[in-house]
Amino acid sequence: MRALAVSSILVVVAGCQAPPPPAPELTQADRQAIAAEIDRLSNDLHQLGRPEDVEAQMAYWSPAAETYFLTEPALFAQGVRVLTTMQSMREFFDPSRWNRQSTNFTPVSSRVAVLSPEYAVQVSEAHYSITDMEGVTGPTFPVSATIVWVREDGTW
Repeated sequence: MRALAVSSILVVVAGCQAPPPPAPELTQADRQAIAAEIDRLSNDLHQLGRPEDVEAQMAYWSPAAETYFLTEPALFAQGVRVLTTMQSMREFFDPSRWNRQSTNFTPVSSRVAVLSPEYAVQVSEAHYSITDMEGVTGPTFPVSATIVWVREDGTW
């Protein structure tokens, strides 16, 4: 009987505790500030179009070269070429394989959905072209991307 009484008291005590406070809601100003920061970072990335900028471009995806992708990228499609491993991506983007001065990006649109203070999703469209070593810029192609942004240690 005594065990039953102790069990009943524990159930009552546990049931009376207040739930944890809800996470603070993001204001519209908070969401706009996060979206603006992500747009700025995305635009900064697009400015890195020279062959010598490849490592800086890759650093946008991870702070350490050995972890640019957690394991292997799931898929990267360029025209009819499908790259499924980090090694194949490095070989494809190796600057020595390109006869180019720069890759030129012109942002067209960006939509950022702020899910929380730590997570956001960006859908962006741009046009890009390549300027070869003789200074001739080729045709412009459309590009679109969906990127999940994660804030870690205060940075995106």
